[in-house]
Amino acid sequence: MNSLEEKESGYIIKKIIVPHCQRGPQRCEKCKQMAAEKKICLLQIYFKSDEIARPVIEVHKDGKTQWYEFDVLKVFKDEKEAKTYAKKHAIKVQFPLD
Repeated sequence: MNSLEEKESGYIIKKIIVPHCQRGPQRCEKCKQMAAEKKICLLQIYFKSDEIARPVIEVHKDGKTQWYEFDVLKVFKDEKEAKTYAKKHAIKVQFPLD
């Protein structure tokens, strides 16, 4: 199992709008508030779809752009904390973070 796609999931750190619910910012006040600010997050990326409804995210790998389902596992307070965590746990940071 050398490539990421052969595994069921992987981890990246990326700056995103943290999802609140399926209704989205047009129909949910909490989603609208959360959409106002991107957060640096640890994401578990699922390379194979299953029957659980999850949000999807664009991931750049080997010069290609692909869309994968994901879960937010952790929200970092700043870039320094995220980079320290990434280094300690050998997790890829999806740049740019700004």
